[in-house]
Amino acid sequence: MCENIDNELFVGQKLAELAEVLDVREKKLVEVSHENMDLIETNNDFRKQVSHTSHKHVTLECDKCHTSVTHTPIRMFCVKRRRRRLISKSSFSRQCVGRIRDTCSQLT
Repeated sequence: MCENIDNELFVGQKLAELAEVLDVREKKLVEVSHENMDLIETNNDFRKQVSHTSHKHVTLECDKCHTSVTHTPIRMFCVKRRRRRLISKSSFSRQCVGRIRDTCSQLT
């Protein structure tokens, strides 16, 4: 009978120890679960920031491309206008040279 009581006490102590270990583990699980939720939220915030930054970067690059494409016809127009001016100047110069030659040939 003494042995039964000793066994029951031993089993009761073991159950109490296991219940304490289980409580500690349950608290730790809840704590880690909260940390996990916080990390998930932080991760989502970072993803949104990266996505927003990427989108902003792509938008800036597109704006640069658009500006470049928009300014290209203007540049081409300026180049063509300069070319026309040079051609008209050279044709005017040719006319002047032709007149001078005519005048020189008339004088001789």
